[in-house]
Amino acid sequence: MRFTTASTSLSILALSCAVAAAQSPPQSLPPITVEAQAAKPKAKQKAAPQPVKAETAPVQPPPREKATGPVQGIVATRSATGTKFDAPLLETPQSISVVTADQITQQRATTLSEALNYTPGVSTGFYGIDSRFDWISIRGFSAYLPGVFLDGMLMRNNDTWSVWKVEPYGAERIEVMKGPPSVLYGQGNVGGMLNVVSKMPLDKPLNEVEVRLGNYNRLETAFDFSGPATSDGKLLYRLTGTMLNTNAQVDFAEQKRVFIAPSFTWRPNSSTSLTFLSQYSKDDTIPSQGTYLPNPHAEVRRSLFIGDPSYDKFDREQWAVGYQLEHKFDDTWQIRNKVRLSSVEVDYKTLYSAGLSSTDPSVLNRYAFTSRETATLLTTDTHVQANFATGPLKHTLVAGIDYQNNDFRQRSGFGSGPSLDLDDPVYGVAVTDPAIYNNSKTVLSQTGLYVQDQAKLGGLILTLGGRYDWAKTEIENYLDGTSPEVADRAATWKAAVMYRTASGLAPYYTYATSFFPVGALNPATGNAFAPETGQMHEVGLKYQPTGSKALYTLAAFDITRQNHLTYDNAYTAHQLGEIKSRGIELEAKAELAPGLDLIAAYTWLPDFEITKSASAAEVGKRQPMVAEHSAKLWLHYTHRSGPLQGFGYGGGVRYIGESYGDIANSDDMKAPDYTLFDAVVDFERNGWKFALNVNNIADEKTITCWDGCYVGTGRTIIGSIKHRW
Repeated sequence: MRFTTASTSLSILALSCAVAAAQSPPQSLPPITVEAQAAKPKAKQKAAPQPVKAETAPVQPPPREKATGPVQGIVATRSATGTKFDAPLLETPQSISVVTADQITQQRATTLSEALNYTPGVSTGFYGIDSRFDWISIRGFSAYLPGVFLDGMLMRNNDTWSVWKVEPYGAERIEVMKGPPSVLYGQGNVGGMLNVVSKMPLDKPLNEVEVRLGNYNRLETAFDFSGPATSDGKLLYRLTGTMLNTNAQVDFAEQKRVFIAPSFTWRPNSSTSLTFLSQYSKDDTIPSQGTYLPNPHAEVRRSLFIGDPSYDKFDREQWAVGYQLEHKFDDTWQIRNKVRLSSVEVDYKTLYSAGLSSTDPSVLNRYAFTSRETATLLTTDTHVQANFATGPLKHTLVAGIDYQNNDFRQRSGFGSGPSLDLDDPVYGVAVTDPAIYNNSKTVLSQTGLYVQDQAKLGGLILTLGGRYDWAKTEIENYLDGTSPEVADRAATWKAAVMYRTASGLAPYYTYATSFFPVGALNPATGNAFAPETGQMHEVGLKYQPTGSKALYTLAAFDITRQNHLTYDNAYTAHQLGEIKSRGIELEAKAELAPGLDLIAAYTWLPDFEITKSASAAEVGKRQPMVAEHSAKLWLHYTHRSGPLQGFGYGGGVRYIGESYGDIANSDDMKAPDYTLFDAVVDFERNGWKFALNVNNIADEKTITCWDGCYVGTGRTIIGSIKHRW
């Protein structure tokens, strides 16, 4: 593993400043001496009657929402994802959707994909039932690569199976920023980024335990404890965890998972905060290999396991440790420093579909695939923030340096596997591990310098940012002894203008570019793929009615992505020339009345096509698995008074339009549209909460396709009991 002296020095400098500030003795005052003197006797006087004052407790305003803190309800109004400082969403010139912890609880989201089911511009579950990964795309582009950001730092930058798994219960909020994030975060997906904000230690006691029971023998427990660890409140703690044991909707598939996240915050004074964050999780899973195949013989049932329980497995172990340091020097300057070391280990074996036999449609041909992987990622980010004025302009300036080093090792095999009789499947057959086709070590490092200035003049908000990255990919191929290296440099920038009116309307326009070093080899040439680049135009309108708890957003976008990397059914990588994504998104999150929550989202993506490619036949075709229309609506009402106080109920509907299943855009490979209904009934009183959530009430069978077809999740039922004190 390699470290750069620049990032390390800044980390040490920031920590030294904070510790010095914490250890500085307070200014002392000279001692005051009080001397008693004998008082002369006075004549007694009758005291005048004093008016009696009624004692009333001062009215305490609700706590101000913080960009990384808890949100009361489903409507967040502040975020730091788009700016790297605490800013109102109404003043952030980019479309950002925030899923709060209360929304996660209300909808009983157990995966990252489920937490984003009601978010515009986001598609989930397009590879069907799969407990291994959260398959998510933003504005049509897969968010699988580069991966999820955790607390503003990337958790992965390799295009393999060692993917960080997010536990929604450990998240305070999940934020989706649409469009290129490169200026502030370096490598990124031109479609947008997912930033998971961890639950942080609280300054008030929190004690919570929960039990969840569901269909498919689901048993899950969760706990969350936080509060001051010392009487002076300078040391805070939090301990969050879950344990899961469940089967799945596919025969033999099961999942066992444990997650625990201890954290501490030290606040030696009002200007300094140091938070230690850590988490560990382990998954033992038999992959859900259910599928739906066009079959003249018979329709394949949803529960069919097309792997082999004696061979298939997906075991993942991951951990992360790090800290976040903040120190405010004065009203102008403050510094933030983050460092994290994380690791993901994966042991993966599977038999999966290679298509139906050409001679017997009741026989499924299968491939065999194995992969053992270890990915270790070091990330650092240090930046200063300055708040100052130049004449009538009020500035918030952010400037910093970040560094990433990903040491990734992979040993993978691929080949033909035994076939499966769909009418009478036989399991437990001997499977020989396929021949190794990849045995390599890849080290991808990246250093970036960035600066962004947000200037305000009355209601006018101007944002301008720029960044320069140095990226290097070093590959050691142990099979052929080669050691290719690729060095990339790139400049990215962003410019935006916004105007916030007194009525709460805020129109804006943003232009941004992106850069992403792929860090993978082209199997045809043996050389590394070229880095991805992208550009985005976005025009939008945000509206937050004065005095309301609501935020409405309309955004129209035009995105171009070059060197887009995709995979075929044989796990072979292909780098397409260029893809265009144009569309419109609408989002409404509001508390329409006391206790009545609304979430509404609509996405229209009329253009998502390949505009340049090495294959002329692909030009003008729509990318598979990208629907043109999707619409989502969620309502939930809780009685705030009366005999039904604490009783709540609600539900939602999700519509996903049809999509193509191959790059040829064949009609016979088109996946049909579908509509899903969800519902919840809950009751909360005296620290107890009981809830029953049902997703896909009608048990609708959903299909997505890309070369092969995949069946989506059926009806899920989860009952939960939570106690908080």
